[in-house]
Amino acid sequence: MKNLKFYAFKEKDIENILELEKETSSLKLDKNFFYKLIESKSIYGVIIKHNKFHIGHIISSVVLDESDIIIISIVEKLQNRGIGKLLFKKLAHRVKIIGVKKIFLEVSIENSKAKALYKSLGFKKIGFRKGYYKKNNRKIDAEILCVTPKEIIDIMKKVK
Repeated sequence: MKNLKFYAFKEKDIENILELEKETSSLKLDKNFFYKLIESKSIYGVIIKHNKFHIGHIISSVVLDESDIIIISIVEKLQNRGIGKLLFKKLAHRVKIIGVKKIFLEVSIENSKAKALYKSLGFKKIGFRKGYYKKNNRKIDAEILCVTPKEIIDIMKKVK
């Protein structure tokens, strides 16, 4: 895909993030959630635009030498085109520079597309959270996954 531009997350991106999250996620995030992260100075994120349109983002919280992926979203019609891998690569480079040694995330046991993406990037299952997600009044378990920034960067070097 041509004409992709990557940007560091800024406060001005919150509206576009919330709009995309309404389309792609069951998470109930609001502006205050992001303002608190910005205030804590623990937020790192990458925004991706195509022809100036916000088409995806990855947002993480960094504490000491660990990064926890809070959200990754891509416009639905553009999923499965490698954009998620590009977002992870950009984020991995950014957090590695500031000393992050491990990247963590939770994924629904029912989200096979996301699990395949994470596996392709070298994430390994390290734990389990019972009833972590809620969807249609039911609880869904989550797997806890972990990878190092270097592993993502090395895997992405092999991708054209």
